[in-house]
Amino acid sequence: MSIKYKTATVLAGLAKFYSRKNVRLLSGSSPKTDGSTIWVPTLPAELTVKQLRTLRCYVDHEAAHIRMGSFNTFRKQSPTGGMPSLTGMTHMDTRFPGPVGKMVLNALEDARIERTMSDEFDGVDFTEMHADFCKEDLGEPTEMRALIHMLYLNSRLGWGHHPDCEYWEGVLDSVKREIMKAHNASGIRAIYDIAIEVMEALASAPPPPESEEEGEGDGESEGDDANETSESGEGEGDDSDSDTDDESGDDGDSDSDG
Repeated sequence: MSIKYKTATVLAGLAKFYSRKNVRLLSGSSPKTDGSTIWVPTLPAELTVKQLRTLRCYVDHEAAHIRMGSFNTFRKQSPTGGMPSLTGMTHMDTRFPGPVGKMVLNALEDARIERTMSDEFDGVDFTEMHADFCKEDLGEPTEMRALIHMLYLNSRLGWGHHPDCEYWEGVLDSVKREIMKAHNASGIRAIYDIAIEVMEALASAPPPPESEEEGEGDGESEGDDANETSESGEGEGDDSDSDTDDESGDDGDSDSDG
């Protein structure tokens, strides 16, 4: 069965309604938002019911980032002086420069905004999208894709719900309790605190074991995403930082991917 109608017009209306903002909806990209624009994959004029439900999930998810405060700013107080009010992504990039910290923060925030969005609107349901994600091959157990999947869905679907996440579940067992409550966090400020604990756990974790193919080679290793994770967290930040709860609703400029 297929459906024909002005797909973009309908989804754009949903995006504005859910985000409570006059956002633009653009196609031709992986799902993401910067707080003012929502991008989704190319929108066909004719699509199946399954494709429609998937696109709807993308719009609901990205609009939730805007509505539920992913771009809210907050201040952090450090021993060397106060910091300006910044988004969680900007704070994370300051503490842990590079992409890994922001990916960790976004994955945990995904769990929170989907839960709050589903609670607020009866028509919002991410169950089918989660089921599709769980069918995916996440690649090598030590790859970043498996880590992001685990941080995003473990608090919703349970520790051990995907066999490809077993390695990262072992690495982050010390912060299991914090990860499992991510979907019930009160806001981006609380998610940021959980993300900091995850990054510190990753920084202190031993390097991942070499695969059999790597072991049979000449002993040289090109490294992988997991090694980048550990290296990105070493020596960053100051554990003695004390944070304030001054959170505002100002939009930030950091993209939220998925």
